[in-house]
Amino acid sequence: MNGKIFLIISVITAASFGCATSKNASTAPGQVEPQSFEEPDLDETEGIGGYEEVVLTAEDEKLEIPGQGLGKVPPVKKKSKKSNIKDPSYWPYGPGIADLLEDLKWGMSVKKVFSIFEKKIQASYQEQINAQSGDLLAEDRIRTEMTKELNKVKNSYVRFDGQTTGYESHMVDVEFTHNNNESMLVWDAGQYVEYLFFINDRFWKRVRLFRIDKLGGISLSDFEGSMETVIGTAGQEIVNDEGELEKIVWRDDDTFVALLDGSKFFGVYGLRLSSAITETNIAKLRTNADKMDTTKVSKDVSSTINSAINSVDMDDHQESVIDQYTGQTHTDGRFGSDTKKSGNSPESKPAAKPEEKKEISNDDLNDLF
Repeated sequence: MNGKIFLIISVITAASFGCATSKNASTAPGQVEPQSFEEPDLDETEGIGGYEEVVLTAEDEKLEIPGQGLGKVPPVKKKSKKSNIKDPSYWPYGPGIADLLEDLKWGMSVKKVFSIFEKKIQASYQEQINAQSGDLLAEDRIRTEMTKELNKVKNSYVRFDGQTTGYESHMVDVEFTHNNNESMLVWDAGQYVEYLFFINDRFWKRVRLFRIDKLGGISLSDFEGSMETVIGTAGQEIVNDEGELEKIVWRDDDTFVALLDGSKFFGVYGLRLSSAITETNIAKLRTNADKMDTTKVSKDVSSTINSAINSVDMDDHQESVIDQYTGQTHTDGRFGSDTKKSGNSPESKPAAKPEEKKEISNDDLNDLF
């Protein structure tokens, strides 16, 4: 069952659109114009130590969920006409939500979470090694690539201690604060990027951004329909004060789920899972002001800025990196928001949704089990 939930998007794409849309192809009705989404091109951080040095201890095997004991999760209530749908008490209860976490559990240590993804990555490369059985040079090359990817994930670990990290002008900037013992681990898997958030060194939130251009321009309606199939019920749409779609939400006793639309500016759809007890008590955990020390710049960010400034033939990606530090990137608010950190915001438009949803067939679902 590992990985079947998120692979569902690939199956939907194949079933609904046949093959991925090329950059020069016209967008079919109901599809989103694909655009590229790239992670900041940053050098490695100090990470969590050398790959070979990441060894689990008895402490890493314990679960300590942030916020536990500080306040109870709001119980599920039956929604009425006067219910505040922004209150998680009235969000739809999804029986399939637990499967979305796969092997992860709230309260895991950083090293324990890394070990989960270590096994996931190793399994992926083992398939390639098996296909090259007998070709020692090919097998060695694949193992070298695997070690490089494992090191990249491990070295992506960053603590938010007031320094400029490169993620302050990023789609996930609303997911963390500085100076509250928060940190993050990142895995770029190609079709999607995984962001794993920790507070007090314990796992409490998972955000996965799916690159729409890798999914053939699948519509938000189809994406939502696929998640409703997995979760087992229709989601609740939450809109902002301007009537724009902010997110689509579900919950169970332990987890809050939100589907986020980042198609307009970022070329992604997001699936956000968070510990219900941590989310409920997050204000009590974030006791320090979210202040940035503008004199502190991490080594990876400093290297990126210098590379961009010293480049003679500056390409579009380097220009986008510089934009991040001049505050011209769309970042505030939820995915799909039109607000900027500085400057004027473009005219907002309500999120449009096709009337019909293309759901995955039962046969396709069975293939994932």
